[in-house]
Amino acid sequence: MNLFDLFDVFLERKQIAMLRDDRASANTLRVTLLKKFKDYKQQMTALEFLGAEFEDCVVSMEWNEATYVATYFIRKRKRIMIDYQLLEPPAQEITNGS
Repeated sequence: MNLFDLFDVFLERKQIAMLRDDRASANTLRVTLLKKFKDYKQQMTALEFLGAEFEDCVVSMEWNEATYVATYFIRKRKRIMIDYQLLEPPAQEITNGS
């Protein structure tokens, strides 16, 4: 199965599981699926064909270390509001080199 076929199955099922050699190779496939899904969403949005079920979705992965199985999901994005506080650097003394 090539990547295009795999991606089609992924879109249809919204979940796939694959045996991978290690977590690094599982993450490589996750990034590939993430990029393809992002491109898919952009293209379908531009054509006004994006289904409502995909509008607020992202690709995620769960890794099972014991079985070397990576499970990839299309799931709703979790929106978490984070409050950031900018700290000013402490005032520094300016010297004339003396």
